Amino acid sequence: MFLHQSDPQPFGAPHIAPLAASTPASSAASNQVPATAFKIHAKSQKKFWVRVLVRPQATLAVLDVFLRDIWMEPCCNHLSTFMVGNTIFCDEEGVATGMGDADMGSARLMDCLRIGLKFKYVYDMGSSTIVEL
Repeated sequence: MFLHQSDPQPFGAPHIAPLAASTPASSAASNQVPATAFKIHAKSQKKFWVRVLVRPQATLAVLDVFLRDIWMEPCCNHLSTFMVGNTIFCDEEGVATGMGDADMGSARLMDCLRIGLKFKYVYDMGSSTIVEL
């Protein structure tokens, strides 16, 4: 489930979209897990952006679903990849066919990201939509 709430924080953010972990938080202890915020913007149009709160256990696959839900074309289930440093993350089928280096379903965000790192998400390899994170 993805929630939106108003954000009175600096930078004029119209909202924050907290990214839920792939498993529901059912215990009080899991509700106390810290989250990390980062900004996602369109590569060609930096005026289009969203800030996201991410729990440490969320994977790139969860972020892929989130981006598809809020930003990408909802009709077609196109291929997508994350380019983080020199590693290309995609789904298992893409890894098996040589399209990518690693499975986004097993890549936890907090294991492959660090403060200040910029990376890309590419959706639809034919007529690509690219966002930078």
